Amino acid sequence: MKKLLLIILALGLFETAMVSAHGLNITTATMTLRQKDHLSVRVATSLTALFQRMQWQGKPLSIAHLVADESKMVEFHQQLVKMFSQELVIAVDGQPLESRQTRLLNIAQLRQQLQDEIATAVLPGHTDHHKQDTHGRYHDLVINIDGFIPAAGQLKDLQIDFPIELGPIMTSYSEPKIQTLAAGQQTTRYHLQLR
Repeated sequence: MKKLLLIILALGLFETAMVSAHGLNITTATMTLRQKDHLSVRVATSLTALFQRMQWQGKPLSIAHLVADESKMVEFHQQLVKMFSQELVIAVDGQPLESRQTRLLNIAQLRQQLQDEIATAVLPGHTDHHKQDTHGRYHDLVINIDGFIPAAGQLKDLQIDFPIELGPIMTSYSEPKIQTLAAGQQTTRYHLQLR
């Protein structure tokens, strides 16, 4: 028991250091419009920083306390679902997305990601590099939201209200040109007039 308390105390100290040690640890939001009517929003944010900024009644003192208590994990997951399904508001021309889907980790996946983060804090070489994305942001919580532009929408105005708990956000927006290429006799050629 004494050993567990020492580990929890040490992790609390590591938790604070981890957030400040990553100089550009900023939430990112990537909006992608496909086929002129399908909008995808991908949000990636530091799980540790998000936990620290979130407030709810009964919130555990640290991530280590959170992972150790199943009921607190359920509460944390419920808070995340509420934040990204209800508090992150997406509107096109003042209308909400149709058939909106919000996908985030389930409780077991969330617990595993938090445990990995704790292990990395205690054992810095622990990070599984195969799980890192191209920016080395292994401990980011990734949320995917998508839906369709309302039929009456003119696509003149996209507005997203992000919850304050996400902190500063770097955004990007794109409209990829998607096409299927027919196989040619010798090659399959892609050609796009750039300007």
